[in-house]
Amino acid sequence: PDWLNAGLRQLLLRCWREQDNHTTAPGETSLHPAVSRALVLLQESGGEIPSALLSKQCGVTGPHLSRIFHREVGVPIRRYRSTVRLARFWELFRGPLRLTLMEAALEAGFGSYTQFFRVFREAYGCSPRALL
Repeated sequence: PDWLNAGLRQLLLRCWREQDNHTTAPGETSLHPAVSRALVLLQESGGEIPSALLSKQCGVTGPHLSRIFHREVGVPIRRYRSTVRLARFWELFRGPLRLTLMEAALEAGFGSYTQFFRVFREAYGCSPRALL
């Protein structure tokens, strides 16, 4: 038991030194590679990538990606996807094409105006017309 405890102590000290020597820039955090990949894919696709394809391209299962994404980013994938779509909606709605609310919502990736209305109300606390 003494040699085992000595070995464990040595291993723990080595791990502590490695952790202590590891430096990151201020404000920089390291994310799980699957989460980093998911963020890039969601941003590039405008939130359009299906969940099954997203988890497959990230190399993990859907439930695992969901758990680590929520833990590391702080919001569920569904909410992050909605945020990306809302940002796209604002780009389209305020853009030079002068799309209607419904046209911009559908173009941004929302499945229906009802879905857009629900997400918009969750995000802003009022209807799109009331805010505009």
